[in-house]
Amino acid sequence: EQIVENATLPIARLRLTTDADIAALHQLGNNRQTNNEATLSHVVEAIEEQAALHPHAVALLFEDRTLSYGALNARADSLARHVVALGIGPDDRVAIVMDRGFDLIVAILATLKGGGAYVPLDPAWPTDRIAYALSDCRAKVVLTQHEHQQHVQQAVAGSQCQALPILALDDLFLQATSQHSTTAPLATPLTDQSLAYVIYTSGSTGRPKGVAVSHGGLTTYVRWALRTYPSGGAGAVMHTSPSFDLTMTSLYLPLLRGESVQILPNDPSLESLGAHLTQAQPCGIIKLTPSHLDLIGYQLQDHRTPRSRHEPLRARHPSQSRPPRHAW
Repeated sequence: EQIVENATLPIARLRLTTDADIAALHQLGNNRQTNNEATLSHVVEAIEEQAALHPHAVALLFEDRTLSYGALNARADSLARHVVALGIGPDDRVAIVMDRGFDLIVAILATLKGGGAYVPLDPAWPTDRIAYALSDCRAKVVLTQHEHQQHVQQAVAGSQCQALPILALDDLFLQATSQHSTTAPLATPLTDQSLAYVIYTSGSTGRPKGVAVSHGGLTTYVRWALRTYPSGGAGAVMHTSPSFDLTMTSLYLPLLRGESVQILPNDPSLESLGAHLTQAQPCGIIKLTPSHLDLIGYQLQDHRTPRSRHEPLRARHPSQSRPPRHAW
C-alpha cells in the first residue's frame, strides 16, 4: 500500500510494522517476566543478593575445587576495593588476561563492583594483538596471572599505555587483600548507561574491533535468557573464553539463579568439554556454536557412557518450538 501511494518512496523508509503491531510486541515483552526478572536490577547487584540469601551454596566449580557464593562475593569485594584504590572509576576499562578459573570470575565481578568495565583478552593471543587492544580500549589497569605476567608486560611495552599498572592475581594475593577487607558497601552506583564490558572481534577481516556493552544492554539480554533457557537446577558449563560473547550466558545465568558454574580448563580442542559430557553428573546449560555442536557430537559417538544410557546430548535453538534434535 505504501508503494502504491508513493512510488518514489525509498525501500529503507518502508514501514514493515504498524503502530498497533509495535505496541503489541512491547506489551508481550513486558508481560513475559519471570520471578528472577521481576527484581533483576543490574547483574552484579543480583549476584550479591544471591550471596546474601545463600552464602554457603556452591557458586563455582573448577577441577576438584568449589567456591561458595559467600566466598566469591567476599573475594570480589576485596579485589574491587583494591582496584578502586588504584583510581578505577565509572566506565574505566580494566583489561583481564587470565585463564579460566576462580580468579577470572573474581576479577570480572570485582571490576563491575568497582564501577569499571572489564575487557577480557585471551592469554593465547599474540603480544601485538593484546597490545593493540590495550591501546584501543584505553585500559587503566591489567589483571593477570603470574604465568602470563611476562607476556602481558611485553604487550604493555608495545602499547600506547606503557605506564599501565599490572596486577598478577593468585590465591596468595586474594588472601592478602581479604585481610584488609571490610563489609562496607562499595559506593559505585551503576546506571543502565554505565559501561559493563568491552569484547574484541576476531579481527579476521582486519584489526580487531571493540564492542562496548552497557549494564542496561547486559541486563536486557539476561532477562531474555532467563525466560528462554530452562533451568534444571544444574547450572551451566563455562567452556569458552569470556572474550567470546556466548560465554555471558554460561557465566551469568547460573549465578543469577543461585546455581553453579562448572568452569572447564582452557582447551581449544573441546576435549575437556567432551570428557565432561561423558560423566554421569548433570551438565545443565551448555552453549555452543553449530560447528562446536557437530564436533562434540563426533567426539561422543564412540563414548557410550553412563550419560548415554540415560539421555542423549540435545541441542535446541531458543527460537525452536519443535522437539530438540539429538547430537548423536
